[in-house]
Amino acid sequence: DMFTWDNENFVFHIDPSSWLVNFINDQGLENDIIDNFREIVNSKVEPNFNLEKGEIIFKLATGDNDSENGIKISKGEESIFIWSIFYSILLAAIENLDMEVEDRTTGYFDNLKYIIIDDPVSSIDDSKIVAMAVRLFETINKSKAKLKFLITTHHALFYNVLFNSFKRNTKEYNFKPLILTKKDKKYE
Repeated sequence: DMFTWDNENFVFHIDPSSWLVNFINDQGLENDIIDNFREIVNSKVEPNFNLEKGEIIFKLATGDNDSENGIKISKGEESIFIWSIFYSILLAAIENLDMEVEDRTTGYFDNLKYIIIDDPVSSIDDSKIVAMAVRLFETINKSKAKLKFLITTHHALFYNVLFNSFKRNTKEYNFKPLILTKKDKKYE
């Protein structure tokens, strides 16, 4: 709900007065978001931010001055871009919580205890889903913060990559995979 796509002008909108835009500005996360997006998308599509207006315009970088600005991205690229924003915030949260309180760049996450990630892989192809799942596991694995994660998905591949990563890792987790099933008109 935080983002809307303007199909006529090929502009991705976000409320410029939202906490998200303020946090991106305060922490200087634009380049982190772009890097995270590029790592997953693995293409020449690049976002350009104008957070004062609450606009993100995508371009196709050609390596010269003839870059094509204002292109329409796919639904999968849109999902990856939104994931890149929240993943960058997740990294900032973990990085801050791993520091001593007096060394933190923000107090925004001081009371954070839970991270809930609700199916971030909608409309994304399988190779990118694997990359996202592996990066998410690595991020959780390297965190020293005592955060609890709840990750939901309906995508079997995303689930399996995360499940196998946690099961095979030597670090102790209180890892509990759950599957929602319907039995006699009741969910278990």
